[in-house]
Amino acid sequence: MLTDVENAAVQILMDRALTAKVKEINRRYKRTEISNLDRLLELLDQEAKEKIGKFRRGVAYLEDEIRIKWSQMGKLQSVAERIRDTKRRLEGEADNLAKKLDALEAKAPAAFDRGHQVLDQHNADLDAMDSELRQLSNLPLGE
Repeated sequence: MLTDVENAAVQILMDRALTAKVKEINRRYKRTEISNLDRLLELLDQEAKEKIGKFRRGVAYLEDEIRIKWSQMGKLQSVAERIRDTKRRLEGEADNLAKKLDALEAKAPAAFDRGHQVLDQHNADLDAMDSELRQLSNLPLGE
C-alpha cells in the first residue's frame, strides 16, 4: 500500500506525462494542419494552371488551323468563323479559370488565418486542461 506522499508523487508524474503527451500531439497536429492547407492550395494552383495551359494550347492550335485553312481554301469562311467562335469560347473559359484562380489566391490568407485560430484555440484548451490537472493533483487524496 502506498502512502499519501507516494500517491501524490505518482499522480504528479502521471499528470506530467499526460501533459507532455498532449503537447506532443498538439505539435504534430499543428504541423499536419498547416502542411495540409499548403498542399491543398498548391494542388488547386497547379490544376488551374494546367487547365489554363490546355485552353491556351487549344486556342493556339485553332489559330494555326485557321491560318492553314485560309491559306489552302479561301471559300471556307463559315468554318473559319466557327473556329473563331470556338477560340473566343475557349478564351472565355481560360478567363473564367483565371478568375477562379485569383479568387482562390484571395481566399488563401483567410484560410490560413482560420487555421491559426483553430490551432490557437486548441492550444488554449490544452493549457486550460493542464491547469485543471495541476489543480486536481494538489487536492488531498482520500483515505
